[in-house]
Amino acid sequence: MATIDYPLPKLEPFKGQKKIPLEEFFTSGHRTCQGCESALVMKMMAKAAGPRSIILGSTGCMYVANTTYYSTSWVIPWMHTQLGSSGSAALGTAMGLKALMRKGKMKKEPINVIAFCGDGGGADMGLAAISATLTHPDYNLLILMYDNESYANTDIQLSGSTPYGANTTFSPPGTVKRILHHRWKKNMAGMLAAGHPECKYIATVDMSYGLQAMNCVRKALSIGGPTFILSIPAPKVGTTTP
Repeated sequence: MATIDYPLPKLEPFKGQKKIPLEEFFTSGHRTCQGCESALVMKMMAKAAGPRSIILGSTGCMYVANTTYYSTSWVIPWMHTQLGSSGSAALGTAMGLKALMRKGKMKKEPINVIAFCGDGGGADMGLAAISATLTHPDYNLLILMYDNESYANTDIQLSGSTPYGANTTFSPPGTVKRILHHRWKKNMAGMLAAGHPECKYIATVDMSYGLQAMNCVRKALSIGGPTFILSIPAPKVGTTTP
């Protein structure tokens, strides 16, 4: 059976808010909407992971908002990947690091690999890649999905995570039919947990509870193997239920 033969991060949980470091790895200069919950997810995810991290971001609102005209808010290494490729990018990066360490081309040291995606790139287009990645226990990585409950980058279209009755550009309420969206929201975390019993850690977080959420990220990176975290959404103007 394949095993992880390189050092794992030793990220102890923060014991309180005063123990959280001040250093930021996702800083000012991004173009997210005022009060954006997903920007807070990125900020705390990076802070929890620390400086020895590689971030992979699939296409979505948190891609276009954080890279503008040769500038970026990321202080740590960051790479863009395609909309449905967060799982593939995370697995490929972890494989590459493992190969370089095995061949002696880089020092064996813990390096966090984190791929983030929205619900369009995770619960819809990227679901197969995420599922496949979670079946490889010999690579240490984290996939974090921030749930906007819509395709927020392209004017609030329906996604697999859009709740029943939501008002989106694909399901506007009208005088004849008040509710056009009749599908229920995917249970992404539950679905992955049920289908991947070999996966050591799948969690849901809410960045309103920052300390707990950051400790979940640290646990996911330290436990060994592929892990998944779903950041549950804050209410959005475009997807309010009737």
